[in-house]
Amino acid sequence: HSERSLRILKQSSGTKAKLRNVYVVEQVLGLPRSKVLGLSGKNQLVAVTDTGIDYSHCFFYDPNNNVNVCYETGLANCTFPNSANRKISSYTVMPRSSLGDVVGGHGTHVCGTVAGNADGQENSEFVTTDNGVAPDARIVFQDAGDSSASEYLNVPSDLKVDVYSAAYKEGAKVHSNSWGGASNSYSIDTNQTDEFAYLHPDYLVVFAAGNDGPFYASVSEPAVAKNIISVGASGGVPENGWTSSRVGEIWYLVQGVRSIITMIPAVFSPPIYRMERQRGEVVLAEPVLACQTLDNAAIAAGKFVLVSRGSCSFSEKSFFVQSSGALGMVVYNNEAEYPDDIIIMSPANTFRPTIPCLAISLNDGNYFKRILQSQPGNLAIELPAITDLYVDVASFSSRGPTYDGRFKPDLLAPGDRVVSAHSGGNLSNYHCGARSLFDMSGTSMAAPAVAGAALLVREYFTAGLSAGNGLSPPANGSRAFAPSAALLRAMLLHSARQIGTQTGFLAPSTRQGYGLVNLSTVLPSPESSSFILRVEDNMSVSHGQLVARCLLARAGAELRVTVAWTDPPAHFASSRALINDLDLTVVGPDGETKFGNGMLFLDLEQGVYKARDRRNNNEQVVWQNVNAGTYVVYVFGWDVPVDPQTFSIVVTGDFEIKSTCPPPSCPHGCNGAGLCEGSLYCRCDLFHVGEACELRTKYLDQNVLVEVELAATQVTFFYWNVSSANETWRLFFSPQLPTNISVLLAFNRTPSLTDHDLLLRSVANVTDVNSSNLPVQGRGVWVLAVQAPDLYGSITDLYLASGASNSSGSWFPFFPSPSPSLSPSPSPSP
Repeated sequence: HSERSLRILKQSSGTKAKLRNVYVVEQVLGLPRSKVLGLSGKNQLVAVTDTGIDYSHCFFYDPNNNVNVCYETGLANCTFPNSANRKISSYTVMPRSSLGDVVGGHGTHVCGTVAGNADGQENSEFVTTDNGVAPDARIVFQDAGDSSASEYLNVPSDLKVDVYSAAYKEGAKVHSNSWGGASNSYSIDTNQTDEFAYLHPDYLVVFAAGNDGPFYASVSEPAVAKNIISVGASGGVPENGWTSSRVGEIWYLVQGVRSIITMIPAVFSPPIYRMERQRGEVVLAEPVLACQTLDNAAIAAGKFVLVSRGSCSFSEKSFFVQSSGALGMVVYNNEAEYPDDIIIMSPANTFRPTIPCLAISLNDGNYFKRILQSQPGNLAIELPAITDLYVDVASFSSRGPTYDGRFKPDLLAPGDRVVSAHSGGNLSNYHCGARSLFDMSGTSMAAPAVAGAALLVREYFTAGLSAGNGLSPPANGSRAFAPSAALLRAMLLHSARQIGTQTGFLAPSTRQGYGLVNLSTVLPSPESSSFILRVEDNMSVSHGQLVARCLLARAGAELRVTVAWTDPPAHFASSRALINDLDLTVVGPDGETKFGNGMLFLDLEQGVYKARDRRNNNEQVVWQNVNAGTYVVYVFGWDVPVDPQTFSIVVTGDFEIKSTCPPPSCPHGCNGAGLCEGSLYCRCDLFHVGEACELRTKYLDQNVLVEVELAATQVTFFYWNVSSANETWRLFFSPQLPTNISVLLAFNRTPSLTDHDLLLRSVANVTDVNSSNLPVQGRGVWVLAVQAPDLYGSITDLYLASGASNSSGSWFPFFPSPSPSLSPSPSPSP
């Protein structure tokens, strides 16, 4: 065994408001925990490789059963007897590592988010609300940290044997990793990760994407692997409290007119921002100090009660206010010397109110009292829902694409100032209470939230809750089964929605993948019964084979289809990771066709090009406001050299399953400008592009300067003729903006990422292509594709010069002298 140091992916938190673990859970679930089918990670095991766990923390402590610890010697992997410990199934200390976690340790915090559970533990009254996403799951832990509080882990070089296989042997089926390297390449670690996943198709690996945002293509390996879930971080939900002196915001209403007021929640308060808004009238406590049973308890019931600071503890006040049946407690400061200050309410005893408790300033309290005196019954408070608060990709979260253009990260989860378990650094000292929690930031914090979500989805299937969920009739009966990792991945991607500046986007992006995970959009429950879920796992398709499923949809709902497959591993340092390429297509009742991942490219002169995704092993179609009728879901084995390929499919919407499908056909007969292949595809001639060969490519005149304006992701095509075998030419590119373009060139065919004679990525300066240096020559037609990057547009000047002279000055005065002519290879390079 050999080890090397890999960085943990935490980020400096700064001074922003903190995000309590309960918000992480509720954002991931999309509903309060109690309303999501009772899922909690029961009978699930999650592997975590990190700095250590302080298992004396009440999230992990078991007073009745010791933790089984094994020190990895390098001679053989650890083995464990059946462990009865309630939280930690096994604990392996890897070579060059030490048992336990340092004070404020990374591993303890991560494990708290994925599976922390303080229920029933001593002094846990102020902690249980912030249990992890899958609190009943148990942890297979691999300790790769040391006692020096280093920012690096001692991770074994052989991930397949010493990390993944060791955890798999202990029964884990989900593996959370909040560490990584610094490269965007298909590294040895990336190859090993994809290979293990391919050989163990029921094992889902989750990796943090990295903290090198907002820079383009900054996702780090192994998070660039294709068979995993790569997780970026979202930021937002600015509730404050704990040890923060910053303030949050709520609404107050006078005669229905809404305004904003600042506040600080009590340390002992349940969360202020929940999944639904809370609104209620405000009344003044009698007596105003609320240190005894309220005289106006009958009036206070169902309302927010305004209380003065002083005479007794805040927790005592909350007891009497809650006893009146109040909706919440609002405490105003009583220090005239500091009329604008807001106090932080800390607990004085073990009473834990179940109503929201918040503090405001003396000035605001006096203002509220004046309204109550002059306009009784006309003052109300409204606590915003989480969905009211702005959430976007965290600035530090690494962006895609990968080195070969794939979408990464796959998903987002909360990762900015997340409050979770705080390590005390001493395994012999039990600790709990409000001070046993603290905040960290980074994609390190987001990855375990997604791993926890994967455990809940897995429990959904293994517990048999997915009754009648097949895509092939009959669709009835209970189906308890162990899902593949591809199905778990498809379910999580299916659940996600774009947020922030990309809210409403239907296609994955290089900033946030498919978006913020939200299980309520994919797991039907009494609280989210507006859609039907159907899945099929371990389906199979061969090269050139077409698999079809038919749905009879009712009008008005959204139809969403997601396909994922575990692809064979690519070779180390491969320029293209995808091996087996499947295509998802959905055809509507009127013949309209949508391709997986919504690859739409705009040409400003000719319109929209629909394109197939040739890079990713996840594809999704979202069809909003469907018309009533038959929708056919096709999965086609476009290029399957490792035959056959299994895949998983997830469908939600309002539909019934049909047993027969109409025959497939190419759209509009390819408009007479192409051949129909595979009963579904138009192979266009050299002068047309588009789904149905409906758009013409543009002729590029020689010795004429052409300006090409491209929007983000936009692609445009040109062609020119070479009439003589001896004819030479030289093509110049000059981006006017400091952005990178991609150039694809092919002879006698339309170029694509998988079929080209030249691929140039990141052309940011004056660049030229000399035909004499290309691998093909002769008479024929050259076709050029120019594409802008995913995040920015570009304006590029093109100039096609006749002749291949090495001196450009005499016939090309527009640009500065170009770089030496390129000698590109026919295969792409990262």
